[in-house]
Amino acid sequence: MRKAFAIVLVVAGLGMVAFGFSALASAGTTGNVSVTFTVPSFQNLTLDTTTIQFGTVNPGTTGNTPTGPTNPGTGNPYPGPTITVQSNVNYKLSYTVTADFTGTGSSPPTIDIGNLKYNGTSFVVGTVDIVTNGTPTGGTDHLYNYTLDVPGVAAPDDYSASIMYTLSTPD
Repeated sequence: MRKAFAIVLVVAGLGMVAFGFSALASAGTTGNVSVTFTVPSFQNLTLDTTTIQFGTVNPGTTGNTPTGPTNPGTGNPYPGPTITVQSNVNYKLSYTVTADFTGTGSSPPTIDIGNLKYNGTSFVVGTVDIVTNGTPTGGTDHLYNYTLDVPGVAAPDDYSASIMYTLSTPD
């Protein structure tokens, strides 16, 4: 009987040891991973055309519309640039004109830039905000239809001017 009692104690002891080890093994340990990143402010401006042509325009005419280049999507001349804005922050869109239309001759004549209009508003020399309170967007189009008035006293010449569009954050 002592032998049987000893075997029972040994088996019970082994069971307790095994149970204890299995409890330790199943308790395990944990660890955390911290994932971080930064999203910077992002702004992008895209023009669908960088050239607007009015062709040959007679003096004394008003409301002339562009004759080229041709928009491949419509088959018609671009009416003016479409400016696509992408921004994850509030934005403003402005234009800058540094000079009036200037001819190409040796003593080039000029025509006031105010004779060029976008959506009925005359351009001016300087920087002008045209969108002051834009909100974050994945892509908003701003279409500016151009028309041109040519003074009756405009000297014969080839004229050009440059308009720079700028996308920025509001002041």
